Amino acid sequence: MKTKANRQIFLVELSADLVKKLKRRFSNYNAKVIIAEHINDFIPLAHKERIDALILGEVAVENLPLVEEIRQIDPCFPIIFICKNEKQIERVVDFDKRFLAIKDTVTIKDLNAIINEEKTYQIENSIFSVGKYTFNYKNKLLSIKDISNKRLFQSLTKKEAGILFLLVKKMNRMVLRTKILNTLWYSTSYNYARSMDVYISFLRKYLSFDKNVSIQNIHSRGFMLKVENQNN
Repeated sequence: MKTKANRQIFLVELSADLVKKLKRRFSNYNAKVIIAEHINDFIPLAHKERIDALILGEVAVENLPLVEEIRQIDPCFPIIFICKNEKQIERVVDFDKRFLAIKDTVTIKDLNAIINEEKTYQIENSIFSVGKYTFNYKNKLLSIKDISNKRLFQSLTKKEAGILFLLVKKMNRMVLRTKILNTLWYSTSYNYARSMDVYISFLRKYLSFDKNVSIQNIHSRGFMLKVENQNN
């Protein structure tokens, strides 16, 4: 039986030779590689697909504002530029410190390690304020202080924490149903969609102690974690 890939890595504006090399080598790390010829082709995918890393070629260095737009869609997955020279690397890093830029001589082993390190950093630093709540993604805990200033904790399942994480990252903005399903279930099937709705109902219950926090349903499209009086 073929093992389901546990990551999705997107290759954009890379040379045909490098795409072929990366696609073959990443299969050894149980990763699915998806290719987009141009950045504009990737933007709709960023809204609906699970993304564990975006790897860009040197052509993308000439279009950094558009890559920044992608960063606004999802602030967490690693964006890695593979560059020909130090000048390109400096240009990328000077534009946005959240971007990673490396030489095209990098080995697949090292590139995979960079992706893993960035994902680990994302998880380790994922503690969010959601109205009166604190959400610790790593430990799958949601907490709030009661009227006596005692902190109450709610343990979350892996799926509940995953859904809340996706909603928190785009607080007060819509997250597509397909994005949640593709990220956490790798499928948009009816049964998984029903399961997602059940988890959403549980999260609504957990978040009901703060009247300024709610998960709103955008009919047939997605969900929005709406938080009043809180900056994004």
